[in-house]
Amino acid sequence: MLSVLQEDEFLLISDKRFNQCVQFVGQGFFGIRLETTSNAYRDDAHQLTAAQIAGLVDLGLQLPSRIPEESDPLSDPDGSPNIFREFASPVDFDALAAVAVNVLNIIAVPHAGYLEYDAFSNVDGNSLSFPALGLRREIHSEDSDTNPKLPQLLLDTISELTGVDTWVFGDDGEVGGIHFCSVTAYVKILSDTPHIRIYAPLNENVEESPALLSRINELNAEYGFMHLFHQGGTIFALSDILASPFNVSIVAHWLGNFFQIADELNGVLQAEFGDAASTGEVQPTSVTH
Repeated sequence: MLSVLQEDEFLLISDKRFNQCVQFVGQGFFGIRLETTSNAYRDDAHQLTAAQIAGLVDLGLQLPSRIPEESDPLSDPDGSPNIFREFASPVDFDALAAVAVNVLNIIAVPHAGYLEYDAFSNVDGNSLSFPALGLRREIHSEDSDTNPKLPQLLLDTISELTGVDTWVFGDDGEVGGIHFCSVTAYVKILSDTPHIRIYAPLNENVEESPALLSRINELNAEYGFMHLFHQGGTIFALSDILASPFNVSIVAHWLGNFFQIADELNGVLQAEFGDAASTGEVQPTSVTH
């Protein structure tokens, strides 16, 4: 995606949880600038540590050249109030992408499911679309239409799908323990955005390996609406859906698809990377084709 970024076009890869991002600025003949959020724009709970800042500097990024209150690009065109690095033309896009991924690791984004993107032209203000990124587009507050009845609508939909009418949101804001065959899932409404998230731990005690990560990437490419990731020895499945306007049939269909595919993948991954892989036994799946 970086190779098609034109002059005065911006691509932001942002953390859904709080204000931090990696930003790419198209500069035409001069190349591309990469920036990440400095402490001047972070709240007290999410300040970068000295070790994180040192890690960013080791990647070739420069410390902010000015504070936000004195942010004047005209008088300081080669500086920034953020932590930044210039990639001169002709840009090595593979190197730029690799640095960006390392920046995301250093600022502690745990996996791609926590990311969203925004893109626009600074010339005409028009939005730009990069669907091949595989990330959800950022929902701006002025575009949001959050329904105050959304929590109850979601509970009613889960009740209709499961035949159980005692579901409630826990203290962590999640509806947990929803069982379907081999899968136990958790559902929540993402704060500040009209989206619903469902996620489920699949196979546990799975060691990370190149073969595992390659297989996860392959499955992510196949199932566009669902993402798999490996964290803490467990493979997780995760999916988000726009919940405003809320359509009961669409949300119910989405939840049902998630459970069926997650159950199928649970058996497939267990056979390939779990205990069954060492015994040669293939675990049956409950999904009928």
